[in-house]
Amino acid sequence: MRKLLILMLATCAMCGITYADDNAATTNARDSYYPSGFYVGLNVGMVQAKMDSVSSFQTKNSGIGGRTYFGYDFNRYFSLDLGYTLFSPLKYTNNPLLPDVNIKTNDYDAIVTGKYPLGEGFALYGQLGGAMLTANMTGDGTPSQKANATVLAYGTGLDYVFANLGGLHMVLDWYHTDNKNGAPFNIPAENLYALGAYYQF
Repeated sequence: MRKLLILMLATCAMCGITYADDNAATTNARDSYYPSGFYVGLNVGMVQAKMDSVSSFQTKNSGIGGRTYFGYDFNRYFSLDLGYTLFSPLKYTNNPLLPDVNIKTNDYDAIVTGKYPLGEGFALYGQLGGAMLTANMTGDGTPSQKANATVLAYGTGLDYVFANLGGLHMVLDWYHTDNKNGAPFNIPAENLYALGAYYQF
């Protein structure tokens, strides 16, 4: 038993030395962490929002939101996904003398992701795309109103793939949609700070 253990340890050590000295093997290992293929995922976390262009329009609380998405990894550097994000209703005030209002926002988006593999299953990524927003505003003494807009969407995060669990990834993610001024009301900028997971097929 002891001889077998020594042999296994020696084999592992030799494999480690060979791997460290072989640049091609390193490249192949990175490709194995982030191969091409389809993926589906879900991120859930905290929502915060702000009307950047209207200083008097202030958020009074935060909430829970989530984004679900389906996409394709072209290689270990680039992917494209389509997603749906639901932001929790948030309370706002734009005048101390007027009632607070609640705005609930959701969007459909298309996002391009650029990734930089760090090794050992980790990668940093940045995202850029567009989102089609739908916002509903309600408040005491005011009629319900609906607004639609197309805005810039972007974000960044850290990706980790579990090497022993197939194509399962975990992400720490920040997702942002810009605000939009217009009728019948201004749509606030939204931020989703989330923990998520996706699976690559």
